[in-house]
Amino acid sequence: MTAAQSPETVALSLDEHGSLVAVAADGTEHRNLHAVRCFPLSEPDRWLSLCDEHGREVACIVDPGQLSEASRLALAEYRRRQEFQPIVRAIHNVEHGANAVRWELLTDRGPVTIEVKSDDDIRRLAGGQFVIIDAHGTRYLVPDIGALDTGSRHRLERYL
Repeated sequence: MTAAQSPETVALSLDEHGSLVAVAADGTEHRNLHAVRCFPLSEPDRWLSLCDEHGREVACIVDPGQLSEASRLALAEYRRRQEFQPIVRAIHNVEHGANAVRWELLTDRGPVTIEVKSDDDIRRLAGGQFVIIDAHGTRYLVPDIGALDTGSRHRLERYL
């Protein structure tokens, strides 16, 4: 497979172990692939790199939405299993400490308290979205600041 693939020239599936498999139009098969977002913050649903177990890119799919339905479903299931990005529903408290800022959040996966090292780890995205990256690298997504309650918006306004 070449690095640049149009969606029509690659078929994705999951093997019996849940690993991602890509088959090129010429029948070349690549197993145990990892799907990596090239631009996870600005283009989370486009530019997907498929890498082998050594981290070498075997294909790059610009628009995964153009894949066949079976490939899209396999990719969605793979990403669901591999990716962890809680959605922030409310920000209950933000407490500034000497070395980090402690955030008490309500997410779609329940309440959580995280530490954020720097203001640089609170990033504004297009469309009123924010991402909060904790000290362990976990990304917490605020999909729409306007959908938050007044108190949560106020706590996040410092980072606008």
